[in-house]
Amino acid sequence: MCALLTALPLAASLTLAVLGTAAASPVGTTWTLQSIQVPGGVPITPGPALARPTLRLDTSGAALRVSGSTGCSPLTGAGTLKGQALLLRGLQGGSSATCPDAALSLREDYLSLLARTTRFEQSGSTLTLVAGGGRLTFTGGAVTSSSAVAALDGGYVARRLTLGGQDVPLHGLLSLTVSGPQLAVTGVVGCNTLRAAGTRLGSGQFQFVPLAGTRMLCSAPQAQAEQALTTLLRGPLTPALSGTTLTLTGAAGTLTLTRSATGAGPVSPAPVSPAPVTPPAAPAVSGTYRLKLLDGQAAPSTFRPVTLTLDGARVGGTDGCNSFGGAYSLKGGRLLVDGPLISTRMMCPEDQTLPLLSALEGGPTLRVSGRTLTLTAEEQTWVFEKE
Repeated sequence: MCALLTALPLAASLTLAVLGTAAASPVGTTWTLQSIQVPGGVPITPGPALARPTLRLDTSGAALRVSGSTGCSPLTGAGTLKGQALLLRGLQGGSSATCPDAALSLREDYLSLLARTTRFEQSGSTLTLVAGGGRLTFTGGAVTSSSAVAALDGGYVARRLTLGGQDVPLHGLLSLTVSGPQLAVTGVVGCNTLRAAGTRLGSGQFQFVPLAGTRMLCSAPQAQAEQALTTLLRGPLTPALSGTTLTLTGAAGTLTLTRSATGAGPVSPAPVSPAPVTPPAAPAVSGTYRLKLLDGQAAPSTFRPVTLTLDGARVGGTDGCNSFGGAYSLKGGRLLVDGPLISTRMMCPEDQTLPLLSALEGGPTLRVSGRTLTLTAEEQTWVFEKE
């Protein structure tokens, strides 16, 4: 009897120990991407101008359902989960037509690594998906209560846009509609009509993907307002409601809105009649080129190959780590970009990037001979070869 009595506490403690070491599950949480590492590369953190991709795994009977976003388009798919093994199949990233140039490479790498995932590691609110030599690291957030969700329902009109501590004139009417987890933004800021569907993340933050709208060239103040707003909306936004004032705060700045008197949906924007703009002249050459020589030396080894793409009136490529894009024209043998180039702005090691953007924005001379394209900017010579 004595032996039996002493064995019971021991058995109970063993049972508790087993229960305490049960593996955490990634199911039922909305995960937000913190860093991405392609095979052979180093972990890269998406910059504040980019919307962070998200991932959510839910069970539907015996099946695993995948949802979320690529940062600029919806994500759907299915999968299987057994212990630490995780396989994601049939992934669909929606259309990339509305994705900004700066987000395309992140979207491509994200989808590629998700499709190659074989297992997961979870520690508290951190989830890591292992895809061969690649890694995707996420942070999970707590689920917002239903009462807090319902309190935000209604229609709002944008009143103030702040970016980098400075107010940016809105130059138009913009409205937000909140209905449970569904969000919608419509209106005009600058000279273009903007519309975006959104959703509420598991952390309670707002995210709008994809952004869509007209693509007219606006005057400088209008273009500044448009760029500031789209930069802000692409990132996760934290809502805070005080009376009738709703503030959406993200890494890029803050959008302040007021609940409309009727609490109804979108406000019809005021008509805008922009002055006609002559489009840039078509380039004499198009295609994608890979860097071969820099100042007569072989191209340095970088996180990604350094590339330059000329397509219609747009220029894009990678600087070794980040993707970039923008409008350009050719005049008198010089490549002239139309305003600053938009870049993904990932936090890259210094030795993994080259100053290609500054070279392009400096109005370099451009010469093409056969499959070789040469850019000369100040004292640097960039030699590319057509792929």
